[in-house]
Amino acid sequence: MRTKRLWGLLVSMCLILVVATPAMVGCAPGAEEPSGYGTWRYGDIHALDAPAAVMAEELIDLLAERSDGRIKIEYYGNCQLGDWTEIFENVMVGTCDMGCTPAVDSYDPRLGIDWAPYRFLTWDQAREAYEPGGWIFTILEDIYESNNIKFLGYGFRGFTGVSLNECPGVLPPEPCGIKIRTVPISSWKKAWETMGYLPVAIPYAEVYTSIQTGVVEGQAGGGSEQMYLLVGDIQGCWIQTNDWMDNQPIGMNLDLWNSIAPQDQELILDTIEEVLWEPGGFNDQQQELEAVWRDKALADYGIESIILDEAQLAKCAKLVREAVWPDMESSLGSVVYQKMLDMAPPV
Repeated sequence: MRTKRLWGLLVSMCLILVVATPAMVGCAPGAEEPSGYGTWRYGDIHALDAPAAVMAEELIDLLAERSDGRIKIEYYGNCQLGDWTEIFENVMVGTCDMGCTPAVDSYDPRLGIDWAPYRFLTWDQAREAYEPGGWIFTILEDIYESNNIKFLGYGFRGFTGVSLNECPGVLPPEPCGIKIRTVPISSWKKAWETMGYLPVAIPYAEVYTSIQTGVVEGQAGGGSEQMYLLVGDIQGCWIQTNDWMDNQPIGMNLDLWNSIAPQDQELILDTIEEVLWEPGGFNDQQQELEAVWRDKALADYGIESIILDEAQLAKCAKLVREAVWPDMESSLGSVVYQKMLDMAPPV
């Protein structure tokens, strides 16, 4: 009897193994459904109706459709998963899967390359720098990867400038002595000092009230879109200086990236490149919207816009590069710094 019971148990165990083996093979590394699949979280800092948010949701829908539902992403805009520094950190450690990941140089000083003022002065020069394979793109791709983020693409939000309560009698780089808000980055502070202003580092969320209460008389840090949406009703002048390109970089946790199938990696890269860079895509739209936001600012709030001409831009760029760039060499490192010197268009 004991022998029969043991034989029956052995037969049952063999049947279990036969049934289970296909499932085990299907879950093995390199199988059709690698471990990285599930519902990913996409973190963004932009308001839900902002062009960058619309672009991100279009991208998410396309990826779901083209992958036959394998790639499922939930969108969290309007800083629901944190501000830009927190989203970068969360993508880096994997608590957020992908999203808008502006360069946070506190994690890696070499990321300061993305904040260096006047690396280029025109849209064509910006495209050459940031398109896939472009000189800044390849630098950022390597730096992001060393911080456990796969750098996927770079969207533009327009050239930056400064908005003020009223237009001054002089234009940059002539000194005007007006106190303005800037982002808390040393290269930006020195750049605006060089262009004749008195910069104060103020968090984005406090810009509106700081202008209202007279702490500062204006703000710099974004393009005409930010000027209109953030402070359009309390400012009277916009001076476009093209010192920096406001941006929408897209990154993904590198561990997650490495866990998905190569064909889906290619699908993600191709779709992002199409959405951002194809004719009529996001970056083309943003170039056109730059003037639209200025026109809306004039029509809705009476804001006068001043666009620095080529000679004025070159003068600002030359002075800012001479004043700011040498101080960046120690943080960027000699390799990245020399690449910037070699590739930046002359002024």
